[in-house]
Amino acid sequence: ARNGSGVMGVAFDSPIISLNTANPNDCSDTDGCKHSDSDIARAIDLARVGGARVINISLGGVDSSNVVNNAIARAAAAGIVVVMSAGNSGADPAGGNPEGFALGAAARNANVIIAGAVDQSRNIASFSNRAGTGANSYLTALGERVVAPDETGALFRWSGTSFSAPIISGSVALLASAFPNLTGQQIINILYASADDAGAAGVDPVFGHGILNITRAFQPIGTLSLPDGKIPFDPAAGDGTSTGPMGDAAPRLSGVVVLDGFARAYVVNLAQTLRQAPPDQPLVQGLQPGLSTATAARGATAVSITVNRNSVGQPEVGLAQLGLTYQDARKVHVLSGLAISRLTRRTAIAFGISESGRTLQQRLVAGGDHAFLVARDPMTRMGFSGGASSSLGVRQAVGRFGITLTSERGHVYQPWADQRLVQPRYRVDALSLDRRFGRALVTFGASRLAEEQTVLGAHFSGPVGTGGATSWFLDTGAHYALGRGWGLAANYRRGWTAMPGQSGLARNGRLATDAWSFDIAKEGAFRRGDSFALRIMQPLRVRSGGIALNVPVSYDYATLTAGYESRLFSLAPTGREIDVEAVYGLPWLGGRLTANAFARRQPGNIAALSPDLGGAMRFTLGF
Repeated sequence: ARNGSGVMGVAFDSPIISLNTANPNDCSDTDGCKHSDSDIARAIDLARVGGARVINISLGGVDSSNVVNNAIARAAAAGIVVVMSAGNSGADPAGGNPEGFALGAAARNANVIIAGAVDQSRNIASFSNRAGTGANSYLTALGERVVAPDETGALFRWSGTSFSAPIISGSVALLASAFPNLTGQQIINILYASADDAGAAGVDPVFGHGILNITRAFQPIGTLSLPDGKIPFDPAAGDGTSTGPMGDAAPRLSGVVVLDGFARAYVVNLAQTLRQAPPDQPLVQGLQPGLSTATAARGATAVSITVNRNSVGQPEVGLAQLGLTYQDARKVHVLSGLAISRLTRRTAIAFGISESGRTLQQRLVAGGDHAFLVARDPMTRMGFSGGASSSLGVRQAVGRFGITLTSERGHVYQPWADQRLVQPRYRVDALSLDRRFGRALVTFGASRLAEEQTVLGAHFSGPVGTGGATSWFLDTGAHYALGRGWGLAANYRRGWTAMPGQSGLARNGRLATDAWSFDIAKEGAFRRGDSFALRIMQPLRVRSGGIALNVPVSYDYATLTAGYESRLFSLAPTGREIDVEAVYGLPWLGGRLTANAFARRQPGNIAALSPDLGGAMRFTLGF
């Protein structure tokens, strides 16, 4: 009983069938009591019929008994674990092996555990028979100075394998009570697998499988999986990696039921298992050493190519496409390329290499953007950078309106992933409508982003894995020329993302996102040829939503089925990035000197990050 009085057993409140196989007429003070094989076999059968899950036999003897072994075999067939004392003849020459009574039973029945004893220092007890030839069935537990009552209820400290055996038997009962689905053989395997290794590494002839460790026996063993579908679950692997729009989103799912390798149910908390992607470093990206941009124009066609001369390897596109010599190609790595051609007065076409469709649309409609290094156009990226991308755009003037179609394809660049592996693909198709109203240029647009394996560039795995996503964005923007070189611009994007479920928990998902920017600019701000621009913007950010999960929260061992509840794996961050950047440029020494100063609040939509402050000065000289 667990009543705060006396000794608390290993498996408190377990029903016990106590059967005495000793004949009082065959007992002496020197030799103890004799136990006949037929009485022991009869006791084993009574325990089996009575519904016992474990039978403890704290008896010993030098000989194996067929009648007892047959009774043990009947118990084993019923799934009962039988624990037998190894013997207290460790100091004798024959003490290197368990006594024959236990050794013979274990040799014939897999459901037998031979119990050895360790002392208070976790050394093999001097009196305990060793594992020897019975090592594969041998397990030790405390057998020296074990507190237990005598027949009168008085407490004493006892020593012997007759007291280590009940501790192991209690552990078997405890496991059977906590996990009713376990078979006797599974319980034995759990005790062996969770035992503390002692003596020589592995199963050895002294400690056998080692020393009983009840705590480890109750911890999960083997691969964790979700109930029913048995989908593997690795808590150490996390649930994926987020991207900028999700920022510091820390979904918390408590009370989720998983099964271990023995189909035992455990409750885990899926808390903060979503790894945060490192925030972008746009200034570092924009000021890479070795960057060179070349432009050329002839008539209605203009071409721009940016390369990195410090990169090793061949360019990403063919030499003929770039017009590079072979020697040039060995020295540079193409970062981006843009070509615009006006086919007619009302029709223009643009091609891009590592340029977004939004960039093409801006060049075809408005002609470009200010030289912001950090607060870049928030409509250009959709939460990720495109690697090895290509884009195509066409603008057609129809009356007072302009219609622009763009298409962009590429791979989602994931800096944390192994770049040698195939990166997930994406595609963006967009349609925009623009019209001028006097000094104002107004644009409306819609775009569709299709991702094969990611969600706004984020990757989800494990219980919350999704099979890609489809996003729709609506954009509106206005540019207004105030006169005297002043101009205002504002842009807003609203997005909706849908995710199909893929794993055993994910059913579907919905996200709402937005991004915006506001610009003020002045040409000829202080002197002829100079320019000033200021931008305040918010990059794309998840406003609300997440992945809808069907989460197992209970488990019925009687039916081996789980109970489920609907939970939301929220992907909305608490942080909100706001970027402010000013840029000033003027002609100087035949080139152009540009100065940038910026401040980023909660970079990457991560509330815990300190503001990112900085500046840069660049001098560009063309030849």
